[in-house]
Amino acid sequence: PIYRALLGNPETVVLGSSTAMSGLSPSALGGRAYNASENGQTIFYAAAFLRNLPLDHSLKRVIFGFDVQDFIRGHKSEFMKYLKTLAPLAEIDSELMKKYELNDPLARYKYVSGLYPFQGRARRVLFEWWRPKNAGNGFTFFEGYEKRNPNRRPEDYATLLEAPEESYEALRQLVDLAGKRNLQLIVVSPPWRDQLIPARQKRYSRIMKTAQKIFQTSAVCNLTEISSSVIDKLIGDETKFFDRRHLNGTGAEIYSRFIAQLIANRCGELSRLSSP
Repeated sequence: PIYRALLGNPETVVLGSSTAMSGLSPSALGGRAYNASENGQTIFYAAAFLRNLPLDHSLKRVIFGFDVQDFIRGHKSEFMKYLKTLAPLAEIDSELMKKYELNDPLARYKYVSGLYPFQGRARRVLFEWWRPKNAGNGFTFFEGYEKRNPNRRPEDYATLLEAPEESYEALRQLVDLAGKRNLQLIVVSPPWRDQLIPARQKRYSRIMKTAQKIFQTSAVCNLTEISSSVIDKLIGDETKFFDRRHLNGTGAEIYSRFIAQLIANRCGELSRLSSP
């Protein structure tokens, strides 16, 4: 996965789960960018990506889509069990493999046997082969939108949620590795439909308070709690979302241009996206 992401000598790579996969368009970000995020990609994967980055890489910055919901699950995330696209990186990264083995003691043997990519739900496996990709930049462009369901059970916003220490430790590793690799880490929080951006929701306030302390380093440009009329308008428009938590291609273009402008204005000279 790392070598595929670096083939075009990008200056910017996007890491994160499906919200980043469908929400950050490299062409709208500008410069030489590649979206290496994946459906269910965890914070452990992002840290492993930087841990195994070749010394002769072309990257200047990493944009990390901070998915609070996946952060809460830690290694217990269902995606840790069967996401076939993570297999190659886990084979070469012992720390990532250990996370898989917490969920599945036989994971290492399944990797060796070649059977691991086919474990888990058939629907998910088929999705990985089916989903559309824009040629060359890794971006997943979702078309269409899902109409609101007026009968959907309301979410619990009152309960304060917390994440396991392993997730915070992986986040510290990500920040530390970015500094050691001389990369600027830009952290964003892709929007959900009809809700405040996740990082600004009260139920995640404990998590974000700890995360903000981890982000307080010169290697990080933290854009997780940024809000504006652009975001407010976007989250209220169902036609810009493929479903409740994923932007469609049109919404991704709007959000990505907004993020690119924020990077140029708020992340300092080193973070400016270069021309191709």
